[in-house]
Amino acid sequence: MKSTTVEDAVNFYKTVNIVKPGGLSETSEYDITKKSFPERIRRDRKTLYDLFKISAEWDSISKEWVTGYQITYTIGEPTFTSTLHESKDINTATVHTFLKILSMIPDSLIKRKTNEKKAREISSKAQQALKLGGLNTPEGREYIKRFDSELQKSKGLLNPGSSADLTAASIMAALNKKEPPLY
Repeated sequence: MKSTTVEDAVNFYKTVNIVKPGGLSETSEYDITKKSFPERIRRDRKTLYDLFKISAEWDSISKEWVTGYQITYTIGEPTFTSTLHESKDINTATVHTFLKILSMIPDSLIKRKTNEKKAREISSKAQQALKLGGLNTPEGREYIKRFDSELQKSKGLLNPGSSADLTAASIMAALNKKEPPLY
């Protein structure tokens, strides 16, 4: 990331505007939703790393990029690996990793679409799902079903998309280890 260029930032802008992901909003002086974005970052000589460093204050994916995947390697990958070894079930390992990340890191996509308080409320519910045993107990499975239904009924406002991305990165990190956690 530290070796990125201004043109990398411009190309990222172009990609984002082709894909049009949800949850982007006006966020800083280098707002990727503005047409003037490429001109401004060229003028100010901002690299993609510079921009991610700025947005790391409110976006957990940007924070991952500038911290060397801190959440992935300290929370997600260890949770996925240990849960897979214990459960021998990739679905359980994936769901529990997602819930662990969400319980510890309020989802930045939810924060942007709603607010900090709502993101923390969702994190508390993820924590409760794990306290009830997650997919390992009938109570945990029932709670997760209700929790999932609540998230889906929000018409995207409560989509923990950042947590999902962090979960995917965690699984990839586990599978890329010298000895992946296969059971």
